[in-house]
Amino acid sequence: MVDSTSNKTKIYDPVDVFISYRRDGGATVASFLAAKMKDKGLSVFMDVESLETGAYADRIESAISSASNFVLIVTENVFQSEWVNKEILQALARKKDEPDDNKFRIIPIFANNLTNFPDAPSESIELLKEISQQNAITLNHTMFEKSLDDLFSRWLITRHNQFIDSWINYWGKRDDINVSSLLESLIETFPSTKPIVLDYLGRIFRQQWSKRRGKTRKAIQSLMNSTDIWSMKDFLEGMKINHRGPAPLMRANILRWLNNKDPIKKISECENNDRYEDLIGTLALWVYKDVGRRQDLVKLLEKNKVDLPNKQNSTDILKVLFDWHRLYSVKETLNLLNLSLQELKDTAQGCSISDAGTKSELMDRINNWVCYSIPTEDYCDE
Repeated sequence: MVDSTSNKTKIYDPVDVFISYRRDGGATVASFLAAKMKDKGLSVFMDVESLETGAYADRIESAISSASNFVLIVTENVFQSEWVNKEILQALARKKDEPDDNKFRIIPIFANNLTNFPDAPSESIELLKEISQQNAITLNHTMFEKSLDDLFSRWLITRHNQFIDSWINYWGKRDDINVSSLLESLIETFPSTKPIVLDYLGRIFRQQWSKRRGKTRKAIQSLMNSTDIWSMKDFLEGMKINHRGPAPLMRANILRWLNNKDPIKKISECENNDRYEDLIGTLALWVYKDVGRRQDLVKLLEKNKVDLPNKQNSTDILKVLFDWHRLYSVKETLNLLNLSLQELKDTAQGCSISDAGTKSELMDRINNWVCYSIPTEDYCDE
């Protein structure tokens, strides 16, 4: 607090929270909240009735004019206080001039088992009722901790909340960043929130999935578009859903499983491996075994701005490439690799299928084999 040398008017420091209450019935709650707020680093003004009238009125006006939050402790006889009514009227007048809820907020807090405003001949009650539809909090025994947490994390305008709100809005406005980046930031900053985040996301996921029950095919497609193929295979294996083959075959088998139908392609018991992975292993062993051909893969991925693994062996690089191209057919991926006729023959032989024919015929045959449309000669006599 300082004195202006020109007119001697007292200029007070601004406060984060102004608490308005009636001493009779509201002092305990007001004192409790003020202590909690101060513990969190907030500056708080509580109107103390022992102040002399002149200083009191001057200080009230200054505090309400500068506060970011006006907290009203609503108790049974609160509107019988002349000072409380004056404070409310001043807060409502400021709210009318400054309607932005991010700059000044009126927050009624119902205490002592109240859940609404008491009947009283107050001209401000109707306006407060309108405000309370958005900002009011009820402090009771059953939901006390949650209500207190909501007050500090959601309703009070604080620099901390402003920072978090701006951070979320910043990520929300960026078209080049996925929301997953925000979730990663949250979990890396606060690791203990991971179970809470997963639980909340799970509830949202179930709600949205239920709403789209008639559009399951599209939902599965979106899910696979946003999930790398290796994670999806791992997940489906844990669910004991047929996960072998390329993404289109996996998607079809997920839909059939959801509808309690047998998979499209039943895998012979004599085959233990996933042909999709076998193809990648064959390409790594027979086509991309030397450094020069491996660099061709790296250049192709770099050209398309695909992140590369730290460990750059041929198998890992091919797994990244096939995952990046997972929404396309295997033939389209092979065509992207621009393999020679001999390289395609070597690949077919490595997959134990016929190596006869043109490049296009070989790519069709390899594609069909990966999709389990033709048998593997060395594995099964089907």
